[in-house]
Amino acid sequence: MIIETLHDIKAQGHVLWALCRHPTCRARQAVDLDRLIQTIGPAQTLVPDRSEAHFTDRMRCPACKRRGMNLWIDPQPAKLKVHAPAKPSVEPNYRVVDGGDTYPYSLDKTVATADNLMVARGAYVAAALFHPKRRIVLRQGAFVIENSKEGQPPKPMTAEDFKAMIDAEMGLAGVPTEN
Repeated sequence: MIIETLHDIKAQGHVLWALCRHPTCRARQAVDLDRLIQTIGPAQTLVPDRSEAHFTDRMRCPACKRRGMNLWIDPQPAKLKVHAPAKPSVEPNYRVVDGGDTYPYSLDKTVATADNLMVARGAYVAAALFHPKRRIVLRQGAFVIENSKEGQPPKPMTAEDFKAMIDAEMGLAGVPTEN
């Protein structure tokens, strides 16, 4: 039989193991299939489609508290069905939009696009500082992440700011950081 979904693993009596992706941790634990199926559904595929988030990216390691787990099936099945990769999205994740300099800010001309938040934020800061009188907006799809006309003017992120942000995220995850 071919294994394609979580339901197939449970029906055939296999054990699913989760292995931490972090190279210094590599903790291993058996997955509670009933709870996983109840949470994400029995038809969830085991192999992620290209350019789509997969549930293994959201799984958190119980040992190091980091996100990302690899899955292993025990005993190894004879056949595991892998889907053809999806075509990558043509639309970028983030967009920097120039709304013009007069109310009602209806120009909406795209200044920059990016698939990475840090690159998009850099383009947003550059555009907002270069055009201080214009309304510059950083968007992810329809959601507004930052708006140059609200609050303080944007501040470029320095290496120290980036390190502080990473340390704060690691602290929230319960990972000790070196000072």
